[in-house]
Amino acid sequence: MDKRIYTKQIIAEIAAENNLTKKHSKKLIESLFNTVKKHLKAGDDVMIQDFGIFKNVFISEFKQYNKLLEKEIKIKGRNRVSFSNSQALKNLLNNDWWGPIKYTFAEFIAELMSSKPTKNKHIKKLKQNKQLVKKIINEIDPKLNEKLSIKEIKLLLD
Repeated sequence: MDKRIYTKQIIAEIAAENNLTKKHSKKLIESLFNTVKKHLKAGDDVMIQDFGIFKNVFISEFKQYNKLLEKEIKIKGRNRVSFSNSQALKNLLNNDWWGPIKYTFAEFIAELMSSKPTKNKHIKKLKQNKQLVKKIINEIDPKLNEKLSIKEIKLLLD
């Protein structure tokens, strides 16, 4: 997907969703990014809950071959920002666990009973716990066709 969202669009969305002026929204966004930049410059990690963590990482000096000059050159050490997304953001982007993936009980049990590997780490954990799988099969009516998230199924079992 090549769609890009620009700051002006974010400002307009925030203004519309929160009944603010665009000028006020712009000030909030600028303040947020200035605060993040200030703390990164100071060497702090900036963690935004359910989004991720920004870190100021130092890259050591290294040598690299320059094809144009046909010789090895030194690249100075420098700081750069790295970003690690939170598990919540990862799940949102991959429709995993808390995301919109829904199962009928029959599909859920079939997934648990399947010998095929699964990408869903929570189903992987359940597959390893044979007693819990038996409890799920005994306590859940497989004829029930209501689509539920794994979180909702887990709440039913607790």
